Amino acid sequence: MAPAATPQEEVKLSVVAPAPRQPDDAGVGAAEDPTSRRRKLGAILGTAALAAMAFMAAVASWSAGQEDVDSAAMPRSLAPQNNPFKDVPYYVNPTYAASLDSSLASAESLVSETLQSMKVVPSA
Repeated sequence: MAPAATPQEEVKLSVVAPAPRQPDDAGVGAAEDPTSRRRKLGAILGTAALAAMAFMAAVASWSAGQEDVDSAAMPRSLAPQNNPFKDVPYYVNPTYAASLDSSLASAESLVSETLQSMKVVPSA
């Protein structure tokens, strides 16, 4: 026969760890079902599409109240009569012209003619 247990031996503490979450549990740590991901994405995209349509409708109703602008009455800024550079002399760089003079001394006929004409070409 076994000896009788003392009161200190009878008391045992047991600590039970929580069970690990299963993939079908909802909450943190659970794997998300691909179908629910698609549903969430569809809901987000649907909401964004509705918001965009509402915005476009608001802009359309606002612009309908605006009076039409006659484009023929508006001045054109790029028309030839409004060209701010028309009949204005351009800058001819004297340093560049001087550098061409030094090249003209050793140039042959065709190259010499080209360099001579380049001396008066404006540059930026």
